[in-house]
Amino acid sequence: MDQEELGQAQQLLRCARRMVGPAASLQLHRMPVANAPVVATSSCAQVLKFFVAQPNHHILKLILDSTQEHLSSARDGGWLFLQLALGIFLALRGRGPVALEGVALSAQHLDIALQKSRIPFELQLTHVLALLRSVLCKPIALSDPKDVQHLSVVILEAFLHAVPGMDQGKGWPEVLRFEWFCGHDIEWSWTHHGLVLDTPGSIGARQRAETSGDLRLVLFDASLEEWLRPEAAWGMETYTVETYLSPSTPVDALRRWEISQFKKLADSLLKSGVQVLCCQKLVDPWLMDYLSSKGVTILWRLSIRHIEFVRQLSGATPVTSLAALPGWQEVMGRVASVELKRICQRDYVILTTAAGATAISTMLVSAPDDHALEELKQCLPQAVHCLWETVQSGFVLLGAGLTELQVAAELDRLASMHLLERCGTAVALREIASCFKDAAASLTPSGPESQCPSTSAAGAAMMDAASRVLQRWKEGSLPDGMVFDAELPKRKAILGAMNLAGILLRIGRALDFRTTPLG
Repeated sequence: MDQEELGQAQQLLRCARRMVGPAASLQLHRMPVANAPVVATSSCAQVLKFFVAQPNHHILKLILDSTQEHLSSARDGGWLFLQLALGIFLALRGRGPVALEGVALSAQHLDIALQKSRIPFELQLTHVLALLRSVLCKPIALSDPKDVQHLSVVILEAFLHAVPGMDQGKGWPEVLRFEWFCGHDIEWSWTHHGLVLDTPGSIGARQRAETSGDLRLVLFDASLEEWLRPEAAWGMETYTVETYLSPSTPVDALRRWEISQFKKLADSLLKSGVQVLCCQKLVDPWLMDYLSSKGVTILWRLSIRHIEFVRQLSGATPVTSLAALPGWQEVMGRVASVELKRICQRDYVILTTAAGATAISTMLVSAPDDHALEELKQCLPQAVHCLWETVQSGFVLLGAGLTELQVAAELDRLASMHLLERCGTAVALREIASCFKDAAASLTPSGPESQCPSTSAAGAAMMDAASRVLQRWKEGSLPDGMVFDAELPKRKAILGAMNLAGILLRIGRALDFRTTPLG
């Protein structure tokens, strides 16, 4: 690495250690600002958007790309992955074969350390809040404990309603939808058991009076704005445009013919008992007025964002062609109710789940400004994913840096073994353990620079704290303010960082990037 790339890598590592945990808010107040807005975040995904490596910075680009890939697959642990991979590489570069041997030994014993840190997870409110608190407190936008607690309860409510759908083999993005608002406090956010659609609609007069029983729904994945292909629909006679544009033909003849086709369609829908008509695009005004007068609810301009959710909720088969339609009963779905509601000066439609259909939840999420909203868009899906992963595995890891300290203790124990004391591998193991301690120290209120466990008595104090927490857990109590980490994302972050560090060290030995470009 040349000096410029080395400086960029060290800057990124300092950023990774400063912008997580309580230390992040302290760093924000220490930043000198002169007539310029400050945007601070502890969301790794947000930082990586603006940290761009130069074309000749091959190592840094590989690290950034690998972190992005980790976030897209594990959805959590981005800062931990970045800290460990970059920290281990910078600490061991230039040490030769002993560095690779130290990484290999560390990777072999990580499973032992992580196995010791596993805690059985019970789906109780205190345990769920401890898990969600770990994810939600990462961005600075959620530094207020009241906001974290409120969103934790909202997420839990939405998650529990969506679990039946996930048990059927559907992923959580199929049964949980987010609707974002800006300009309101975070505590304004809430969960609705159903589908909230930002689309216009009109409820028929008869349906407002008759709300008992499920409503039959038809979903069009096409436009009903104009009748474009008369020869392909309903086996009707074929007309040519020239016939209607002849001098002897009235000007409105084409429109009258088009209305006649829409009337046949509408009468067919009414005869089959359809009570809700949904359309991805626009609906002809005459068709809308005619069906509304007969008591049918019309929802138009759903867009492709809503079509799949409506299909999951109602069980309807989207109609893309009238010519290939087998019959209305074969494509029809059902919903329990349709309600129009005004939220934040905009009209919304709320669909509720019929009996036996897939349960879907909608989270209405608000934030006071655009920056806070962007952070919520990162951490809320992340929290749902971690909760689902934890429910499936049945285990969690200690948060707040305690798992990292336990891993560091295991590596220090390995380095102290008699066979390793006399070789450079022990030094490499202690350097790797120090990187884990630095990651834990970044989660303390004073930050990694002023109180680093690898260089002060703070390390022993934090190890004692970890032991006390484990002992209290075995006794059946959960310390106040305790946080858990989802096991699978954190395991992926740690093991992935070790693999990447080993790859970087091997590449660094084989290539001189000043003369040999990477890739």
